[in-house]
Amino acid sequence: MVELKEFDFEADIYVPKQNEIPRLTQYDTSIALNFFLTSKFAPLDLTNSTVKARFLVPKINQLVEQGIEIIDATEGVCRVLIDDSVTVEPGTIQGLLDVFDTNGHKLSVLKFSMIVDEYLGDKDGDITSDTSYPILNQLIESISILRGDLLEAEESRERSEMERNAQELERINNESQRVLDFNANILNWESRFVEIESEPSIHSGATPPSRNTTIFWFDPSDNEDELAYAAKIVELENRIMALESAMLQEGKNGY
Repeated sequence: MVELKEFDFEADIYVPKQNEIPRLTQYDTSIALNFFLTSKFAPLDLTNSTVKARFLVPKINQLVEQGIEIIDATEGVCRVLIDDSVTVEPGTIQGLLDVFDTNGHKLSVLKFSMIVDEYLGDKDGDITSDTSYPILNQLIESISILRGDLLEAEESRERSEMERNAQELERINNESQRVLDFNANILNWESRFVEIESEPSIHSGATPPSRNTTIFWFDPSDNEDELAYAAKIVELENRIMALESAMLQEGKNGY
């Protein structure tokens, strides 16, 4: 059995006395209040009397009555065992002790106070203990989130870099193919030139022209871009031939 925690009160119905204010803990039930009652410093006879104790519980502002056991009637000694209805709320409790005789007359003997400290847990003593350092855990969680964001950003950067490299490779391949196609086109067009000494002209037809009549020919399958390209080549060739002729004439005049 749990040992009772006892507090003594002295009260004289004529002479006020100062008692120490007990400190209890919320939900405590092993509390005994012992009262020593006197009348002008002589023991108050409680024979054929009834003693009642009432407590005003804070917060809920509820008046709770507790029965009192008379330990020694002739010496005026009585005791109350308080239950958790008194200590259910933390705060300051006001108590009142009344004595009733056989005729129902009441005598208020003592008004007293008690302090109930808040309990760390619920009524059954259960409390969740946490030794995981919540602030540290919050910091660790924040760092983990930040690290995840950084990793995600790095992965996104690497993906973008890979996509950029792939696009660049595709561009290089396309450029290489364009150069190859251009060179092939040049070779195709060069195969159509005919060495002549007279002014060049364009020959149309599937059969190659004579070497002395035309510098360029195309067949009916050539498209508009190819025809324009051929015309530009002829124009440039004419200008080159004119420049060569002028230079040759200047050379003769010089002699």
